[in-house]
Amino acid sequence: MTDDPTANTSSVNAPSVKRGETILAAVIALVGAVLFVMTPQLITNYRADLPFQLSPAFYPRLALVVMVIGALWQIVHLRTAEPSADEVDEFEVGDSRPRLVVSGILMFLAYVLVAPWLGYPLTTFLFVLLTGWWADLKLSTALMLATGATAVLYGVFVLALKVWFPKPALLVWLGVA
Repeated sequence: MTDDPTANTSSVNAPSVKRGETILAAVIALVGAVLFVMTPQLITNYRADLPFQLSPAFYPRLALVVMVIGALWQIVHLRTAEPSADEVDEFEVGDSRPRLVVSGILMFLAYVLVAPWLGYPLTTFLFVLLTGWWADLKLSTALMLATGATAVLYGVFVLALKVWFPKPALLVWLGVA
């Protein structure tokens, strides 16, 4: 052991970290594969009569395929590549912002849970607006960003790509839709 405080000690834990990363990547690949198979059962109002590319399962399945390929790629990389001195994954804890990360995850979870009730456009607008507010944007900037992002995403997914979204459950429950 050396008395040099700048010496790199990350190689001491490298095998266990590498094994942990490999296990995590394998779990991600497995979860992605299971969700891919279960996608039609997990989507409310799934319409099997639509062509596959217009199905509400198309984009979730596409994302899951990317997730599985990325996880498998990571496993191969971890098993075959030798770490170099430049590949240090460490950073100072003081540089991290766990409160921001956790709140972002919770806001996205709320977005996913609320979307079936309020519908895609309104939920997207509220999510972008609240995220902008949380990031300390001025209200006018957050409103413009939310309006623009919602319009662009609606135009791309609903109008151009013809992605089917179910009617908002709240409107159905109120008897409006």
